[in-house]
Amino acid sequence: MMIERAVSYGICPGYVLSDSRYAWPFFICKIRNIGDKGMHVICRLKNGNIKYLYKGKGYNLEELYKKVRKKMKRDRKTGLFMARMRVRPPGSDEDVVIVFSKGYKEPEDDTVKGLKKKKQPKWAAFLSTDAALHSSTIIKTYVKRWPIEVCFKECWQMLGLGKDHSNDFNALVFATTASFIRYNLLNYLNEQENHATLGVLFEHLADDYAVITYSQRLWNFFRGLFLISFKTIFDLFEIEEDFQSYFDILSDAVKGSAPIQGCET
Repeated sequence: MMIERAVSYGICPGYVLSDSRYAWPFFICKIRNIGDKGMHVICRLKNGNIKYLYKGKGYNLEELYKKVRKKMKRDRKTGLFMARMRVRPPGSDEDVVIVFSKGYKEPEDDTVKGLKKKKQPKWAAFLSTDAALHSSTIIKTYVKRWPIEVCFKECWQMLGLGKDHSNDFNALVFATTASFIRYNLLNYLNEQENHATLGVLFEHLADDYAVITYSQRLWNFFRGLFLISFKTIFDLFEIEEDFQSYFDILSDAVKGSAPIQGCET
């Protein structure tokens, strides 16, 4: 529905890219039927029970891979071992190309030291409804979706995406838009100021400029109230000792217990 809406506003992409979560024949057919079939789909496939028609018989992805694994050749452009075959997905009236590759790895924006790496599959499969594309072009086009994944990851982790607790739909739309505006501005600053990594820049600025949640505003109110109370008590009883240390202990105790977790009222 989102893609149909975009097309109705004149945004007509050449390819719709998706990971294996959306690589269903029904989804692919629906995309191809939008408009005048000018849009193609490139996606990664998940090894499952879906049967693709090949030379009059149905085969799942594992069975198709066994047919081509000995025919794989190294591609000069990508360095991957690849083989392709033309098949027809269930419920479709047109052939598609499936490219099998060995050695493919998803790009990684950061490698965390000490973190156990995910086990990589022995092979990966990619589908393209545009049968005219070269195998390496299919994979290179698919990889273009990675910056979008990074955008959502960074916005979610450091720029407040999905953290707004409002019950108003327009407020949620604005909060989401504001997260993406922050991301674009930070990327621009990163290019201008040549920061080593985006993460360092995000962490440096997000703390100062991210949306203040309701719980944070509530704590700021009580913090001011405690500060006035301590000052008044010390002045009333003419206590000459600095009350800041007592105030710090109380602040740490309240923040450590974290009694408020996203109040919506």
